[in-house]
Order: sequence, then C-alpha cells, then structure tokens
Amino acid sequence: MHRALRMLERDGYMEQIPRRGWRMVAVTSGEIDDLFDVREMLELRAIPLAVARVPPSHWDGVIRRTADALRAMEAGRPVPSVLALEDALHGELARRSGNRFLAQAFEMFGRRLLRMAQAVGYGHTRAGPAALRFHLQILRALRRRSVREASRTMRAHLRYGRVFMRRAWRGGGTA
Repeated sequence: MHRALRMLERDGYMEQIPRRGWRMVAVTSGEIDDLFDVREMLELRAIPLAVARVPPSHWDGVIRRTADALRAMEAGRPVPSVLALEDALHGELARRSGNRFLAQAFEMFGRRLLRMAQAVGYGHTRAGPAALRFHLQILRALRRRSVREASRTMRAHLRYGRVFMRRAWRGGGTA
C-alpha cells in the first residue's frame, strides 16, 4: 500500500502530510474522462489483436482465478488483490496484443488508473464484485474468440469504472 501511495504521490494524485497521513489531491472529472478515453481506445484495439494471436485456452487460468475471487467476495471472504485481477485481464490483453507500443501506452495510462483505483479502495467496495463479473464476461468472450462481445462488454465495464472513479475522486475517496 505504501508503494502505491508513493506512486500516486509521484503522479500528483496524493500528497503526504507530515505526522498526519495522506491526502488525495483533487482530480477533475475531465482528467478522469481523458484517462478513460485513452484506455478505451487502447483496450478496444487490443481485443481483436489478442484474439488473433492468443489461443483460447490461454484465458482459462485467469477465468478460474477471477471466478474464485468473485465467489470469495460474494461469500464475504477476503480476496488478496482485485487489482491484480484487473491487471490479469487488462494488462495481459495489452501485452498479448502483439503491439509493443499499445502495450507501453497501456502500461502508462492503465497503471495510473489502477493506482488511482487502489487509492480509493476500488477492490474493497461494491465495485469489486461488479468489476469481476464484467471480467468474467470479457474473458469468456475472449475464450470464445468473440471480438464483438468482448468489445461490447469492455465498453460497459469501462463506463462503469469511469462513473465509479468520478464519484470516488469527487467525494474525496469514497464511492
């Protein structure tokens, strides 16, 4: 957590107040929209590229881990890191696209959004299970090689994430 806070501080989203803790720096809705716009462009381009390059069975392990985490969350059991599962889908999709520039751009923009999500407790709110449900739909579509379904669900997932992040950052870190 400390490392994530330092990264957010470096990115200008958090500031440390001596002997008091951390405080979120204001992020505008426009900045969040800009980040999500870029992320959506990158991920929607990565989907058909990854489907063309990755065997369907590649996604099986991620599907299993995501389904296990969702069941644990729904049962009220702790899940080590929803954000690691975010990377298992989004980051892996970018890396598997076969386009190193797309992967590098996602690394820059996607990681920033993941750190912002971590700062507002994304994985420990109602957004966590919702995100994992979207992930399962996207992963299963990738497994079936359905670019159209994966893209449609990714758009919905990113819209949900955008709304969550706008509310969270507007509300000082809670959504």
